[in-house]
Amino acid sequence: ILHDDITAQAKNVEKLKEAAKELADTQTELKPDVDQTLGFVLDKYGELDSQVTSRTTTLQAALAQSQTVQEGLDTLLRWIEDVEVKVERIVNTPIVTKKEPLAEQLQEAKNVSSDINNHKPNVDSVNENAEKLISETEPSKASVVKAKIDNMNKRYNKLDSAVKERGDYLQELQDKLNEFLKELDDLEDWLLPTLETLESPSLDRMELLELGSKLLDLGRQVDEHKPAYDEVTKLGSDLMKDPKAQDNKLISDGLGNVEKNWRAVGDLLHKRNQQLADRQRAHEKFGIAFDIAKDWLDNMDGKLDELEPIAKDIINLQVQIEQQKPLQREVASFQPKIEDVVRLGDNVEALTKPTGEVVAAVPHRRSSQVAQIPSDKPTRKPGHVRKSSDQMIPSDIFTGPSLVQRKSDEVSGRYGDISDKLADRQKELEDTLETVKAITDTEEKLKPLIDWVDKVDEKLTSQEPIKRNKIEPLKEQLVDQKDIQEDIQTHKSPLSDVLKDAEQFLRDNKDKLTPEQQAEVEKMKDDLKDKYDDVSAKSLERMRHLQQTLDYLEKDQAEKAAMEQKYTEQITAVQDILDWIQKTEEKLGSQQPASEDLKPLKEQDVENKTIRDDVLAHQQPLVISTQSAQVLLVTHADKLSPDEKTKLDSTIKDVHKRYDKINNQSESRVKQLDSSVDELQKFEHEYVTFETWLSRSEQTLHALMKDVGKDNPTVRKQTDQMKTFNEDVAEHKPELKFISMSGLKFLEHAKEYKVLLADFRTDALPAQFNKDFHETPESSIIKNRLVSLSDRYDKLKAQGVQHEQKMKELKEKHKNYKDELDSLLPWLLEAEAVVAEQLEQPVGAEPDVVKEQIEKLKPVTEETVSQAKNIDKLKETGKDLGETQPELKPQTDKTVGDAVGKYNNLKDKLSERNNALQTALTQSQGVQDGLDGLLSWLDEVEPKIEKINAKDVDVDKEVLHGQLQDVKVVITDIDNHKPSVDSVNTSADKLIKDSEPSVGKIVQDKLDDLNKRYTKAADAAKDKGGYLQDVTDKLIDFLEQVDKLDDWMIPVLETLDSPDMDRMELVEMGATLLQFGNQKDENEPIFENVEKLAEELLKDPKSKDKSQVEAVVKNVKKNWKDLEDALKKRNQQLGEREDAHAEFSKCVKATGDELDKIEHKRCEETR
Repeated sequence: ILHDDITAQAKNVEKLKEAAKELADTQTELKPDVDQTLGFVLDKYGELDSQVTSRTTTLQAALAQSQTVQEGLDTLLRWIEDVEVKVERIVNTPIVTKKEPLAEQLQEAKNVSSDINNHKPNVDSVNENAEKLISETEPSKASVVKAKIDNMNKRYNKLDSAVKERGDYLQELQDKLNEFLKELDDLEDWLLPTLETLESPSLDRMELLELGSKLLDLGRQVDEHKPAYDEVTKLGSDLMKDPKAQDNKLISDGLGNVEKNWRAVGDLLHKRNQQLADRQRAHEKFGIAFDIAKDWLDNMDGKLDELEPIAKDIINLQVQIEQQKPLQREVASFQPKIEDVVRLGDNVEALTKPTGEVVAAVPHRRSSQVAQIPSDKPTRKPGHVRKSSDQMIPSDIFTGPSLVQRKSDEVSGRYGDISDKLADRQKELEDTLETVKAITDTEEKLKPLIDWVDKVDEKLTSQEPIKRNKIEPLKEQLVDQKDIQEDIQTHKSPLSDVLKDAEQFLRDNKDKLTPEQQAEVEKMKDDLKDKYDDVSAKSLERMRHLQQTLDYLEKDQAEKAAMEQKYTEQITAVQDILDWIQKTEEKLGSQQPASEDLKPLKEQDVENKTIRDDVLAHQQPLVISTQSAQVLLVTHADKLSPDEKTKLDSTIKDVHKRYDKINNQSESRVKQLDSSVDELQKFEHEYVTFETWLSRSEQTLHALMKDVGKDNPTVRKQTDQMKTFNEDVAEHKPELKFISMSGLKFLEHAKEYKVLLADFRTDALPAQFNKDFHETPESSIIKNRLVSLSDRYDKLKAQGVQHEQKMKELKEKHKNYKDELDSLLPWLLEAEAVVAEQLEQPVGAEPDVVKEQIEKLKPVTEETVSQAKNIDKLKETGKDLGETQPELKPQTDKTVGDAVGKYNNLKDKLSERNNALQTALTQSQGVQDGLDGLLSWLDEVEPKIEKINAKDVDVDKEVLHGQLQDVKVVITDIDNHKPSVDSVNTSADKLIKDSEPSVGKIVQDKLDDLNKRYTKAADAAKDKGGYLQDVTDKLIDFLEQVDKLDDWMIPVLETLDSPDMDRMELVEMGATLLQFGNQKDENEPIFENVEKLAEELLKDPKSKDKSQVEAVVKNVKKNWKDLEDALKKRNQQLGEREDAHAEFSKCVKATGDELDKIEHKRCEETR
């Protein structure tokens, strides 16, 4: 079956070769990878095929050898009959010249040929055996065998030759077909894209040079591919002429299609060349007409560019209008030539459009598709055939107008532009002439009035200043000004009419005037209006000033007498307000910081509200007094002396400034204190609630810690209670956080309030007041309460977590102790019963009976030895539980002691029983039997010892326990055989003395061999056991020391890394670091001992896997180094903080001294 499957895969291997070749040809950069992968697959396939063929041949030969001549001959004849049917079917199957059927027929022939070859060794073997049989058999029987052998050989050779002949023919036909299909596909890889290129509309849009080059290249390609076309035709014809191939229709269809496609390429190339010639002739005519039109247009553009800009005066405008008329006539006469250019361009464009003559009526198809021949080439669709980049046509992506169209549009557009420019210039000249005439008339009306206004403005500018100190000269100036004002009023009406006419002119001619012209008229109009308005305003303003000055001088004398009395009244009223402000400032300055006690805080709030009410009550009197003084200062400033004005103004400003301060201060203080009262009340409520819960929880924890259970169920129950308790404690953490936030928020308010008081005293009150004022010392009631509450909560949480962990550990230790006890005690009882039963039986007298008794006792002995580790575990768990709960120690010690006593008693009984049985066995046997029995036993024990010694010693607690247990079993077995060895030695000594020397020597040699091997086995087992016990003890000591060190070191590391250290006061931080340093010194011997034990374990040359010790000691050393670094860093941080604190205190003192000096100097200057 495997051979058939491998043979059937041959066609897939061939397909893989074809696919690999196709991929490598398509993407040459992948060829190395493809070749490497294909080579690997072919090597694997060939190796597998060779192995299976060799195996099949071997099996056939073996089959032939294993059968008789008759059986082998009959088997082969039956096989030949089956194969003859297959060969006849293969030979008579019609041959279709098609890839897949041909491959299937060839594969079937190969399968049969392989089967025939595989049976060749079998045939040869049967022939060889038959010849021997014929020579040894009587003639009558030999003739029958000979006839069968000849028949078999004839039929076998006939089958072999027929299959080989058919296979060779099919292989040759397949090779021809593959070559034909490859050549056909390769040809059409060029042929089909070329057809699509020739049929493509993009060729119609190509420029002439590009199209000519393209068609020339396509013609060259046709010539180059003609030999390939002839080769395809020849190969197809050869296939069709094959007399054995019965169905060649697919080949003929393929040849017909490729011939059709080849003719289509020739026809299309001829049509495209004819189309090129037509386009070239039309293009020449268009080029001549275009050049003539372009030259004329260039000349006319030059003439237009030489025309002078539109003039601004009437005479030049009339001259420009006459100069333009010849140009207009020349443009009109050239229009027919422009139309010729457009017509010839349209003719060229018509020839570039697809005509339908070169488009195929039906799509061109690949010949392998027409012939329905499977091909590895992808299906090509019309309009999308591309083989490589050299088949791309640049004009395929051109979508805009052609060059001819652009030139035609250019000529037509430029001619239209020239015509439009001339028409626009003519209209502009005529409009400008009319507009210039209208502007001249308007300007002649505006100019006289502008001259009059300039004269009036000059007269006003040259007038003398107003006489402000004498009444009579002031009256004369007023009369002159009235004359000027009358002249201005007389010209108002005619000036208004002229301005209206000018505005109407601008509106009517807005579209006709250039921006410059509009601006010129607009400027004259605006200048006239602005100048008139200016002289009118100047005149009226001067008249008003003259009249006001005269009225003022007459009134001033009457007002001065009453002014002095008003000033005295106002300054007195403002000063009274200022005195009240000073008293209020002193009240506010004498306020103390917010109390952290609720009752005093409320009293402070009431006191500040009283001050606030007083401030608000003085607001209206203050406003009335200062407003009256301000009115006096504003309305009668000219009546007051400079000193009076300065004094009154500064007093008013001082009142407002200082009142605003006490007003804002009193308002801020009331708000701050109201908020502080609310925060403190909220804090008190939350604090009392949380403190009540905390006290109750502390009592609960104390009760849980006081009475710890002494049995497993009670411990489990108490562990669950502690878990529930700790969850409740953790749930109250947010409440403590909110209380702290509330307290800190109040303290923040109090701090802001204190800063508010200090800032006010510094800003509003004199330095002497600040010196004499003593502020109440800062209170720490809330901070202390928060710290106490937080410490109690943290302590409660830590104790709860610690006790829960302790309970979990205790529960685990109870469980471990109980599990060991429950496992060991039942076994002890059962083993005691078995041993008691064995001991009741008397020691047998016959060797077989004694051996049976030894064998029965052996499982119990081995189990007893193996239970030693459980005894050790019981001792360990009992000791661990007793140390954790000292009150249980007497009970656990007694229980463990009882179990150990029973175990030791059982072990002693077994040892005695084994010794007795071994002695009895030795005594019941002869010396020779005893020696042989012990030597046989040593043959079994010695490999066990060698195996134990050969096993690697891994420094791992569980592995060491297992290995130690194996050694103890062997040692016990050796010790149990000691009485037998001693007994044999005694008996042998007696036998040696009583026997002949030759017999005695044999016994002595055996005895010496026994003693030597026994001693060596006993020493080796004990040495190994002693070594394993020593390593185990060291490892246990090492792990216990590590646990002890970690129990202290890890919590210290966590504390040193905690952000809480950064928030500690200097004294607390120093004390903590000192304590940790002392503890480090105390634990350093433990660390050194851990290093020493680790070094001894790691340097042990007999042990192998030490990864556990390496990992543990590496972690311990890292933690110790981290501890040293953390202590060093924290001590350095402490020193930096102490230095910074000392520097800050020094700066504060120096700043205070300097401020005192400045204030003292200021007081001296004030005095």
